[in-house]
Amino acid sequence: MECNFPGVNTVEGFWELLKNGKETTSFFSTDELDKTLPDSVKNDPSYVKARGVLEGVELFDAEFFGISPRLAEIMDPQHRLFLETSRNLLEKTGYLSDKKSTVIGVFTGCGPNSYFNNNVVGYKNKIDIHSIPVLSVSDKDYISSRVSYQLNLSGPSVNVNTACSTSLVAIAQAVEKA
Repeated sequence: MECNFPGVNTVEGFWELLKNGKETTSFFSTDELDKTLPDSVKNDPSYVKARGVLEGVELFDAEFFGISPRLAEIMDPQHRLFLETSRNLLEKTGYLSDKKSTVIGVFTGCGPNSYFNNNVVGYKNKIDIHSIPVLSVSDKDYISSRVSYQLNLSGPSVNVNTACSTSLVAIAQAVEKA
């Protein structure tokens, strides 16, 4: 297992959080909220001004993964984090290798990409937002194939998007394929 959660980025740290009932959600004042949020949302009494914040997301090493800086800049942060986490897991478990004898598959799911709408679409004059490279780093449907390609994995690359049951369905499908 490998993980990256607000406040911890190890499985051991995650279990300690759970055992100790520690809260790692960040809470924000109205002034700290994203400036692009409409005032109607910011001032809505039912709007919860909280979210999980991961540390180090700006440290993605695009060059290490052979990704151009421009493509990394527009890449969905979920893709970047999943790629890093997948590589870390393979390295930690001894499966990171150039050997073609081990077949490793990727079964995963990804949430909608709000980063694209908030940070990429506005730069139509600098990039073609409809190009395959831009779509492949921005759309949730490419997350498993991105990891398989970047990490040179030869097993199945399956995206699972079943809303709240995605991770359990992905595990069930992976076990079926094994």
